[in-house]
Amino acid sequence: MSLFPAHIFQIPLPSLVYLLPPHHPAQWVFRGVLMVYVVVLVIPLVLILSPLSVLLGSLPWRHVNRLTPLAIHPDNLPPKKPILTALGRCIGVYIVSSVAWAITSSGCAPDTSETRTGPVVRGTLNTIEYVCRSETRLAIDEINMDPAPEEACIGVMRMKGIERVSRRGYWLRQQPAKLPDGSGSMGKVHTGSDKHAILFLAGGGYVTGATLSHPFVYSLMRSLPAACLPGGYSLLAPSVRKSLDMSRAFPAPLLDALAGYCHLLKDGYLPENITFMGDSAGGGLCWSLFATLVVLDEETDAGLGVPGKVALISPWLALPPCPSAQYPDFLNKPMMLNAARCYMARFPIVKHRPDPFKSTLPQLSSDISRMGRALGRRVDVCARRSKSSDVEANHMTLSREILRPDDEMLDQSLSSLSRWLEIETFTRMTSHHPLVSPATDPNSPFVTLVFKAMSRLGTKLLIHAGTGEGFYSAAMSFGRAAKAADTKVQIEIEEGGFHSEACIMPGEWGGASQRLVGTLVEWLARLK
Repeated sequence: MSLFPAHIFQIPLPSLVYLLPPHHPAQWVFRGVLMVYVVVLVIPLVLILSPLSVLLGSLPWRHVNRLTPLAIHPDNLPPKKPILTALGRCIGVYIVSSVAWAITSSGCAPDTSETRTGPVVRGTLNTIEYVCRSETRLAIDEINMDPAPEEACIGVMRMKGIERVSRRGYWLRQQPAKLPDGSGSMGKVHTGSDKHAILFLAGGGYVTGATLSHPFVYSLMRSLPAACLPGGYSLLAPSVRKSLDMSRAFPAPLLDALAGYCHLLKDGYLPENITFMGDSAGGGLCWSLFATLVVLDEETDAGLGVPGKVALISPWLALPPCPSAQYPDFLNKPMMLNAARCYMARFPIVKHRPDPFKSTLPQLSSDISRMGRALGRRVDVCARRSKSSDVEANHMTLSREILRPDDEMLDQSLSSLSRWLEIETFTRMTSHHPLVSPATDPNSPFVTLVFKAMSRLGTKLLIHAGTGEGFYSAAMSFGRAAKAADTKVQIEIEEGGFHSEACIMPGEWGGASQRLVGTLVEWLARLK
């Protein structure tokens, strides 16, 4: 308990800003104003209130804890964390979340141009290797991947306007620090049935993020040689389309992920020797890809098989509507809704703004009128709002406009797995569809059938989440459902961890990243 909710610094915004496409140049006007607000007001208040919050929150008296100005997760307070660490984490999460909110609350994060992906990946690798001074060096090879095969595209993946296109991918392999001739080359490429590969899908809310930009991936690949299976591991990271216009919205990212998996099969990797790994939205995409492969394996003759392991790190498994977070995290509800409505643009999740990429003048006039009426209701509700309310003031209007799925679809067990992938099913279930949002109802017939297939086929599942992140409860309910279906699942919990915290630092620096790398190395090296 605290005096103020976790989103106290995220002030209400007029719904007018949501009428603009997420990447309209005018969005930078709002972002600039909000950044000034964060720098001038939020950061000083955080620096003033954080020491008092840590002090009051760490005292053993509950009635005193209720006077804590800022909400802090108990796992991030003494005695579980040293007082200076607790103070630093409190200041860090509030400042980072406020900056992220300023950039994304009125639209998606800025576009990451694919033309810059290669330099970003190589620059990240060079920087990390220089800082970490590891004896095990890594090499990156950029490749072109063929489109996903047509016979593997069923249901929603065949809808009009979605193209199967060639994509770039990046191999990450170990190489000696120095070769005998003093030159550098790609690491050893294993052949035969003993070689193993990781298909890594990076997060970024489906709308941003650079391929292989997470430092922990490089630490993982450097740590694998000493403990991995005899055949060695290589990592392939496909460049997945970001949902920044209608042609790149779902299911385009799923097709790109499928193309990466098919590329591994063409290179001679056996399905059981392939591991799917992804963080945040990348973890959600790993689930979507795995579930699609289960449908193909069960009801078609595509012959693609299913991977032997799936690792989900801070996975985004429940698209909006989402409950308000009790404690601060790097994420915020406006950010998640903006990203989700772009990803699911072909299956609108907002009533009055079905297409997030454009806005017409007639719609603008109508929405301005509706915004005025809604603003009056918002002020009245906010004035009477209790601290325990689950309504978030700065996003109340859009929260009310989120479409709910057809109740009959939620309760109906479709006759075959492939029917779940039909366009009609997505149209009726929108963001609640278990292919994209399995944790919304982890006991749905589709999720249960996929879990049973995972158990029958011997696929191992690892779920990693922090208790301080907004996706924690969804990830845990998903994990419990997997256990109930007798799936070989391992759940790793980072006490007090924020969203994808373990991914943003090199494992050599210790902390959550080191623990995650150690867990993954042990899990990947395990034969059974």
